[in-house]
Amino acid sequence: MAVQLDREKVRSKVWLTRTGARLGGVAFARGALYALLRNRLYIGEIRHRDQWYPGEHKGVLPRDLWDNVQAHLNSNLRTRRKRARDQASSLLTSLVEDAAGNRLTPSFTIKRGRRYRYYVSQLSIKSPGGERNGPMRVPAYELEGRVTEKLVAFLKSDAQVFDRLREEGESPAISRNLVAAAKKLAVRLPTLPSDDLRDLLAALLQKVIIQENCIELLIRRKELRQLLEGSGRVQAANLLRGKPTDVHNLIGLSIEAKRKRFGGEVHLVVPPNSTPALAHPKPSLIKAIARAYGWYEKVVQGNAFDMRSLAQQARLTERYVGKVFGSAFLAPDIIESILEGRQPHDLNFEKLCQEVPLSWAEQREHFGFPLVSSQRSKSLLQ
Repeated sequence: MAVQLDREKVRSKVWLTRTGARLGGVAFARGALYALLRNRLYIGEIRHRDQWYPGEHKGVLPRDLWDNVQAHLNSNLRTRRKRARDQASSLLTSLVEDAAGNRLTPSFTIKRGRRYRYYVSQLSIKSPGGERNGPMRVPAYELEGRVTEKLVAFLKSDAQVFDRLREEGESPAISRNLVAAAKKLAVRLPTLPSDDLRDLLAALLQKVIIQENCIELLIRRKELRQLLEGSGRVQAANLLRGKPTDVHNLIGLSIEAKRKRFGGEVHLVVPPNSTPALAHPKPSLIKAIARAYGWYEKVVQGNAFDMRSLAQQARLTERYVGKVFGSAFLAPDIIESILEGRQPHDLNFEKLCQEVPLSWAEQREHFGFPLVSSQRSKSLLQ
């Protein structure tokens, strides 16, 4: 709704202060719209502290319309809360440990109103001042993402599924069915609700081991075959929690990854193209590119002449416009990756807009994108 009002150039009321300062006349923010739509003043009520009472004025909105709007807002609120719970849930509980066998358990911290999830070593919790030989803390979202990506890549690989899951003497028809079922599961897996995905990972994974320069996954071979033969259904009653697993029943996968600190936060860095990445769009990056291209078009068409005029038209600071404008000159493959959500995990708004090299090759190296051949570059321009 806020986007639609902004598109239609609907602005808030303009009023002057006693000193003559002009306030208002700006686009409606989501918070302002929410307060407006929740205001019971429009149905003839008046508030005293935290309570609303029938007022002497007549309502300007029909009560049925008001009730419909409130029901819609409440539905959206429940959806956002469920999404927040899904994002806050830990998918690898009881599965993560370091090379020495020390368990890493879910934890979180809140910084500037944002929630950050981690898997924290029990060794560091029990002995805060003790010697640190293994990882003390790894970012939960990135670890879960790398694990899910590797599992999806494995399921998509005909050769790996055939080699790792095929039984000796098995008919080609059964093997083909396993490969087809694995591909279907690979498509479904990234879209599963968090509860279903957690159950699936608990059923398939024996351990997730954080090594110095890699992450090792141990997959239960028998359980994966049963899952694929059962049309992709997982039943909680079949989970073998705590039961010893035959080492011959395990499939080992390795993810090359190093822990590196960026801007005070620890991240898991994987080499380019080491694992086909799942899409993780970053709205701040997409918004920066969209704004930069829009401003570039205004300059080309003669509707703006410098950063000051662009800033005035956008009602933003000249410094901000100057930072974002460089995004209009990014390499086509970089823009494509950002729009698809396949950018490097450490690429954020500040890094993207800090200094954009003019050379596309330098941009790829600077931002951590894989190099592309000259033939690929030409195809992107066509």
